[in-house]
Amino acid sequence: MAHLSKVTTINHETFYTQGPLKQFEALKNTTLIRINNGTIINLALIISFNNGKYARLEVQTKTRAFIVSRHYAKQLKEKMSNDQRLKE
Repeated sequence: MAHLSKVTTINHETFYTQGPLKQFEALKNTTLIRINNGTIINLALIISFNNGKYARLEVQTKTRAFIVSRHYAKQLKEKMSNDQRLKE
């Protein structure tokens, strides 16, 4: 049986795709970024950052907060700073 990944959109639509989220790593040059083993988020939806419980980084969107794993935190910060430079 193949691995399925669940994809939920901002409109709360749910889709299943064959294979792991790793296959979406090709989206690196877009505004989508992986923030933990189960979540890819659109940078445009991030409203703020917070330090969560146990010094974990959290990103806040309009609808909810997401925990960023330590592994992906550095990549997220770099991509956000590069994105800010492009807007200036």
